Amino acid sequence: MLKAKVQFTDTKHIDLEKKIAKLKGAVDVGIFGEQDSEFIIQAASNEFGTKTAGRNHNIVIPERSFIRSTFDEQKEDLTKSIDKAKIDVVIGKISKDKFLNRLGLFLGGKIVAKINDSKQWAEPNAESTIAAKTRAGKVGDQPLVDTGRMKQSVTHKLVK
Repeated sequence: MLKAKVQFTDTKHIDLEKKIAKLKGAVDVGIFGEQDSEFIIQAASNEFGTKTAGRNHNIVIPERSFIRSTFDEQKEDLTKSIDKAKIDVVIGKISKDKFLNRLGLFLGGKIVAKINDSKQWAEPNAESTIAAKTRAGKVGDQPLVDTGRMKQSVTHKLVK
């Protein structure tokens, strides 16, 4: 890995150096919770797919990536937004945290839209899943959408 460090030695640019140092930051976007909670396991099983779901660990859930794929699809727009925001943060037009929150809301909204549109891109639910939903009084066969909890749980948090 190649690294470069820029250090200002004249006093006129020290303020700029401090502002540039403030650019470090991150935002996590997705569904958060305890790693072993049933809901997080369900979300991860759909995101990555699994061959060991269910009580007997014999149910196959195909990969229906709604988080990683959204990030991949938005990467170019996100890169442009981040590049522009770097300048806005340095000149004081917007705070780093405000930008990261906006970025989190933007990406979270795209993830929810992807879930809403899952019938167009995701592998359909199995007949057994549709039958179980019907027995439970639920209508519809859209993947990733059952009670609405999945899309309601998409959120973001700033990484400090």
